[in-house]
Amino acid sequence: MDVNIIAKRKEDIYKKARRFERCYNQLNQNNYFKIKENNKLIKIYIDAKWNGYFHSIVYNVNDPKSTLLKNLEVLLKIESIISKHFALLTQQDIDGLQRALNDDIIYTHIKKAGNNKISYAYKLDIIRTLKQFWEFYIHYCENELKIKDVPNIVKYLRLKKVKKTNEKILFIKKEEVDIIVQKVGSQQMKAFFSVFFETGARVVEMLKLRMNNCSFDENKKVWIVRLPNEKGNSTDKMPIELAYSALEFSRWMQIRKDNPGEYVFQYSYDYVKNRLYELCNKYLNRHLTLKHFRKGTTMFLINIGAPEQYIKAHMGWSASSDAINNYINQVAIKRPDVVSAALKNQVPVEVFKENDELRLKQKIQEEQMKKLIDEIAEMKREQIKVFEQMNNIDIGTSRNMLRAVFEEMKQ
Repeated sequence: MDVNIIAKRKEDIYKKARRFERCYNQLNQNNYFKIKENNKLIKIYIDAKWNGYFHSIVYNVNDPKSTLLKNLEVLLKIESIISKHFALLTQQDIDGLQRALNDDIIYTHIKKAGNNKISYAYKLDIIRTLKQFWEFYIHYCENELKIKDVPNIVKYLRLKKVKKTNEKILFIKKEEVDIIVQKVGSQQMKAFFSVFFETGARVVEMLKLRMNNCSFDENKKVWIVRLPNEKGNSTDKMPIELAYSALEFSRWMQIRKDNPGEYVFQYSYDYVKNRLYELCNKYLNRHLTLKHFRKGTTMFLINIGAPEQYIKAHMGWSASSDAINNYINQVAIKRPDVVSAALKNQVPVEVFKENDELRLKQKIQEEQMKKLIDEIAEMKREQIKVFEQMNNIDIGTSRNMLRAVFEEMKQ
């Protein structure tokens, strides 16, 4: 266990906690929000989430200071947009906020080069935070202030769907992951990035992965990892047998002590993010983020011809999810000419060629069936001509008979 890494993680948590305490002190002094009444109302809301003061109303767990800090900052942004006491908000105010978000009228306070409009993700944070606060406010009015029938004015607050484009998706390639794993010195970091790529995990899932989520199958001689479900709308995780990362992960597990309650990787989010930034700029000469690993996993599975349902299960998507279409429709995706072993260089190429062979056979069968249908149709035409000559049936009737024959063939 790296003492410096643990210290860095504690330092990150400490900084956010200190920032929250400063903001909370301003809230107590009615100086955080410009509108005085908002300070009092939001303090009650934060107390409910922090200390469980209104534990029985909405919350069953106390939120950490980092989450409360984010809530305060987002609510401050909402106040700057609406400029009104939160308790006096109307449906017209919410509709105006929705138009401002959808029409990109709101800008970030951070000065950047070029376009400094707020991101789609931050817009979602604004909507989530406001909906959560209003849910609390309704319960607070009913249970504490004894005010009934408070309208849920944020019920239909949502962003318009972003139009999907054919812009190229930025992702990390397996060859680039190989370089990072080879160049990095720490065995823990080698295991982290290799498992990160193979499992297609979210960053929070990797950081919350515990020892009891990993097991070694004595029969198959493989490590099996089950990622924790850290996203609310994510499906249950499929157990993943490690192949590409098996060697590095096995070496790291020999170093780690077998304590089921401990995290497998003793890293903080900021440390991993900064380390990846350094490695990519030094060895790959390009800027990549942690999200590009998950995208890289999806692209890799698509390129080697993995079945769509397997990819969805591997990535933690529901069976009805259309997230995979964002990758399949990319013009940049090209299937490799020669697909060697998928991850461990041990899977035969023939396994991935089976789908192509089946598609080819199906295409041949369809062409043969089409040819057969044309031959049958021609025979029917000849039969109708003979029938017309024998019985002097008018042309209109014969055409109706021919149409009926074709309808029968379609069925």
